[in-house]
Order: sequence, then C-alpha cells, then structure tokens
Amino acid sequence: MENKIPIMALFFAGIVWAVAALSYKFFLAVGISIAVIFVVTRLFKLLSVLAIAKHKKVPQLHLTDSRELFFLLLNALFSMGTPVLFVLALSYTSLTNVYFIHYTMPAWVFILAAIFLGESINTKKIAAVGATVAGIVFISSPSQIFSANPGVIFAFLSALSFAGDIITARELKNYSYHAV
Repeated sequence: MENKIPIMALFFAGIVWAVAALSYKFFLAVGISIAVIFVVTRLFKLLSVLAIAKHKKVPQLHLTDSRELFFLLLNALFSMGTPVLFVLALSYTSLTNVYFIHYTMPAWVFILAAIFLGESINTKKIAAVGATVAGIVFISSPSQIFSANPGVIFAFLSALSFAGDIITARELKNYSYHAV
C-alpha cells in the first residue's frame, strides 16, 4: 500500500496539472483576464501550501541574514513570474508550444546551476540538454519556435523563470519548501 500512495498522488497531480493548463486556455478564450487567473491560482497555491504546512506542522521561517532575505525575495519573484509568463504565452501561441517550451526548464536549471552554483558539467548532462532541445524542435512547430512570436518568447521566459525558482530554492535548501 505504501508504494501506491505516491503513484496515486502523482497521477492525481498530473490530472490537476493538465486540467489547469486547459482551463487557462478556456478562461482566456471566454474573456477572463490574466490578472484574475493569476490571483485565483496564487490563492489556490497559498491555501494548499498553508493546509499542508498545518497538517505537517512545518516550523516558521527564521531569516538569519540579508543574503537569505535576498534569495527568498528572488524566489518569490520567480515563483510569481512563472505563471504570469506562462499565461501570457498561452495568449499568443498554442498550448502545445507553450508546454514543450516551458518544460525546457530542466535544461535551463542545468545551465544556470553550472553558472551560478558551480555545479559540474559532464558529457552526459550536455547530451541531455541537446536531446531536450532536439525534442522540442521535433515535437513543436519549429517555424514558431525560431520566430519572434510573443508567445514563444513568453514561454521561454516562463521556462527561465521556473529555472530561477528552482535555483533560488536550492540556495534556500535549509528551509522547508512550505516555508519558502
């Protein structure tokens, strides 16, 4: 039974994520503004995190210096910027392109971690980045990806913001995810 719980949770999260992405497109199509979508999704995230934190009895955040405050604020900026850029991307290009470009995030995390955190680079990691880029080109519309389409630009910025969220969270690794 223990092994089934994480699998079921992952399955449920996948369904919620897919429904959320489709609902973004639907809400935009019926005229609900990006600002409303953003506020509702952030409110849902806040309530979810607070409920989990209360259930797991997560300790309060205690900042010890200005560097920690800087990374916490930077993490918050990236955390808020990612969904805004994602929804903006959906306004200008297809859901397929936005998803595939947005999920180049692991490649950007690798690159930014090597630059800012000094993580090691090896051939296997470089091959993975190359495979990611090749996969994006093969799966989505290459003519749109290599154009100045605002949706593509916002999707790339969303991926970079998501990567920034991950990188700054790594710097705050002594804090729980809920506190961050």
